[in-house]
Order: sequence, then C-alpha cells, then structure tokens
Amino acid sequence: MNNNKYEVKIYYEKSLKELERYIKTTRTRPNEKTWNKFAVQNGYLSSETIGYICGIGFNKLCRKIIKKH
Repeated sequence: MNNNKYEVKIYYEKSLKELERYIKTTRTRPNEKTWNKFAVQNGYLSSETIGYICGIGFNKLCRKIIKKH
C-alpha cells in the first residue's frame, strides 16, 4: 500500500511541475478539458485527480500558480 502512495505522490509532483510549466510557457490557465487532453497524451494526472490531491480544486490551483508567477 505504501508503494502506491509513493507512486501517486511522484505522479502528482511531476504533474504539478508540468502544470506550472504549462501555465508559464503558454501564459494561459488551461481549462479542465484542455489539461486532461494534454495529460493523457503526456502521462500526467487528470485535473480531477490533481484537484482532489491538492484539496482545493484544479481551477483554484491554477489561479494560485498564476499569482505565484
């Protein structure tokens, strides 16, 4: 069970870094449909999963990332 948690954490961190990079390079906030398509093509977590893990939801997380950069 701990291995699964570790793997999810790794995928979450990779997905979060890529989401930050995506926002920084495109200078746009992706909607969930756009992100999910990108995520499936590139092996990242879906917007729903990211939102669930971070506890604030995908759109709110994107706004936080934009404010940070």
